[in-house]
Amino acid sequence: MSKKRFIKGALWLTLTAAAMRAVGMGYRVYLSSKLGEEGMGLYQLILSVYMLGSAFAGAGISIAVTRLVSGAVVQGSRRTVNKILRFSLGWSVALGTLVSIVFLGGAGGIAHHLLKAHESAAGLRILGLGLPFMSISAVYNGYFLAVGRVRYSCLAQVAEQAVRIGAVALLIDRYVALGDAAACNIVFVGNTLSEAAAALCLLIFYLKDCRRIPQGEESPDNVYARFLPIQLPIAAGKYISSLLHTGENLLVPVSLEKFSGQRLGALGDFGALKGMALPLIMFPSSFLSSLAGLLIPELTAAATLRRQERIRTLTRTTLTVTFIFSVMMGGLFFRFGEPLGELIYHSESVGNILKWLSPVIPFMYLDCITDGLLKGIGEQMASLRYSTTDSLVRIALVFFWVPRGGLSAFLGIMAISNCSVALLGLRRLIRVTDCTPPIKQGVILPLAGVLTAHFLSVWVSNLLLAATVYMAVFLLFLIGGGVLNKQNLQPFFKP
Repeated sequence: MSKKRFIKGALWLTLTAAAMRAVGMGYRVYLSSKLGEEGMGLYQLILSVYMLGSAFAGAGISIAVTRLVSGAVVQGSRRTVNKILRFSLGWSVALGTLVSIVFLGGAGGIAHHLLKAHESAAGLRILGLGLPFMSISAVYNGYFLAVGRVRYSCLAQVAEQAVRIGAVALLIDRYVALGDAAACNIVFVGNTLSEAAAALCLLIFYLKDCRRIPQGEESPDNVYARFLPIQLPIAAGKYISSLLHTGENLLVPVSLEKFSGQRLGALGDFGALKGMALPLIMFPSSFLSSLAGLLIPELTAAATLRRQERIRTLTRTTLTVTFIFSVMMGGLFFRFGEPLGELIYHSESVGNILKWLSPVIPFMYLDCITDGLLKGIGEQMASLRYSTTDSLVRIALVFFWVPRGGLSAFLGIMAISNCSVALLGLRRLIRVTDCTPPIKQGVILPLAGVLTAHFLSVWVSNLLLAATVYMAVFLLFLIGGGVLNKQNLQPFFKP
């Protein structure tokens, strides 16, 4: 793939991801206004099982298709590409259909034994219908990434989001009065329709695009002999992490109910945290996620060429930017968390959660970037090891501590967990890259800037003006301290 095409594709992916993240955040806010905290809790609970199903239906497929099609495109063989896609589609549809059958046939048992919510069975069946379409989309997304025309994947994402939001906005008001379960089912109908729309768009784009590849000679190799060794190891790691994550999400509401003795109250707390506060906290991290995605191929190339100094410089610069950004956002949520909860969700409990978790935000964002950097230099097994161990410890703590401490105990578990994983990832990154952590520029000066900005902004009563003062003081502090300058950011642009 040419450098120009790579940069163009990266821009498409980055801008689309940022736009879809913003739209998704607005969609969450809209749903919370219709469902309330208890409804968001039920929605998030069912969605946890669906995310596990989607992992089993599509994990590793896109990457395997990308790698195989990339080689066939280099050889200039449309016949080989078609052969790869025929097998990939057959395999992915079979997986998606199998998981869909499990959802359709086992929804009652899952709702009764796992979710402890009989009313969730219909929602699980509706979501299950969309899993084969998700598997199909994974194949075509892998194809478009391989041929360097990711704009088609981006357009399909836009269509998917438009169908989802349009269907829900059109129907949900008719069902809200029937209860949380009925309203959630309409949300899931929108989700299934959007998966079908995305798959259809990608199919149409593929039929238009595949003619660009010359016919060529068909490869005699067995596709499954090359496809499965790529897909299955990736899928196995995803299956483990998804199972543990889903297990935790199912256990939290049960443990909260044991503490309070109230099912609706437990669902409300779960919805306020997982469905409302956490998406808002993680929304700004889309910038860091995009940065990590762009750095992975750059770091992989540097590691292949054994350009250790380039790896070290990129790592240090990225950590500096991450520390500055995450400390700033943690300070913002501490200063404005409570009014943000009231302004966006009209919820005092969400505001309290935002403020309580604000000191943990730098560690959440740090984990996001260190995970990407470690994958870029071939240390993905270290990330998997840390996340798996963390999930097991979290589940144990949720089981024993949350029934005794309630939501406060779970927030404490989140703080311990995020800090531990982020620091372990940072320690591994520093060790393998031999990078000196930017303590002064990345930690001391940003913290001093946050404290100064907080102290000066509390004297301003108007919320918008206070936020403006906060940001202006923080940025001036960093500029004055020599943190934000061309020299520090140059490694991003210098090859």
